[in-house]
Amino acid sequence: MKATRLLGIIFNKATDNFPVSSSLTDILVSLTEALRANSKETKFKLYLVQAIGEIMIFIAGRTSDNSLVPGFTYQLIGRCLKDGDDTALNHAACKIIENLLLVADKQADKLATSDIALALWNIVSTVGNNEHIRASALAALCHMGLSYLDVVQSVFDKVTIKGDIFQSTSSKVLQYNITLLAILAKRTKNRTMFIQVKHVE
Repeated sequence: MKATRLLGIIFNKATDNFPVSSSLTDILVSLTEALRANSKETKFKLYLVQAIGEIMIFIAGRTSDNSLVPGFTYQLIGRCLKDGDDTALNHAACKIIENLLLVADKQADKLATSDIALALWNIVSTVGNNEHIRASALAALCHMGLSYLDVVQSVFDKVTIKGDIFQSTSSKVLQYNITLLAILAKRTKNRTMFIQVKHVE
């Protein structure tokens, strides 16, 4: 467990001199398999996800080759968003998606799906007063909206935006809410229709 946490710290602090090679794929495969095999070890799962995220972000910042990250690693990050019993895991997954989209959105192609966008919005809608997780989920949606607008738009075509999204004690959450609505309104082809249909209830 300590080794996994240390691995995440190493890649968080790694410099450009650290080589990007297929050995990183092997590390991700091992970590992802460990994550899948330890579904009940809450703290270990969190450390695994954090280490996986640091390696993914390290790769994204140094190469456009997203084949270095195994497909099932992306899938498990998506599943971590939907684990309703583990908000810490939800938060870690949100941060990975947010940072990947911020560092290199092409590396986030496999996470920029309507299923992921809906999972992020569900977190925003269901975590109650946990403003840190809400802010991370909203930040990820904002970054996704800038690069993959159609994906985010497809989700908001199906959900209801309620007035209580503006009732937050966190200025960061409020800022992200307004930014997300602005992205959707500004870049939607028919702005009038967006305002009429997605009015705040």
